[in-house]
Amino acid sequence: MTVVEALAAQSAKPTYALNGLRTWFNQEFRYDPLWIEAGRA
Repeated sequence: MTVVEALAAQSAKPTYALNGLRTWFNQEFRYDPLWIEAGRA
């Protein structure tokens, strides 16, 4: 298992929460280009 794979495995579950926050941020700040770019990253 590579380092990348290990990190991906560790972050798999928190990613769901981060995606939820990202969706919320996109909805709250959808008119702010910085937040839009951050959501695409």
